[in-house]
Amino acid sequence: MNGARELESATSTADDADSGWRQHCIDMYARCQSTKKPRWNGDCGSCMERCRGQRQWPLDMCGPGVAQ
Repeated sequence: MNGARELESATSTADDADSGWRQHCIDMYARCQSTKKPRWNGDCGSCMERCRGQRQWPLDMCGPGVAQ
């Protein structure tokens, strides 16, 4: 359920000239939550928050190469 709230809050912000970052964050969050291989490590919710703030997914925190 938390994932649904993350996606909703990412898409509910005011639209701006460069909204491509928002879709990027949503796509990366979906990858992070996926159970398919390669399995990603990290706190996907925290990474989504950071992506919304910095407009770039923090692969050093959440990604396939992150240590558990």
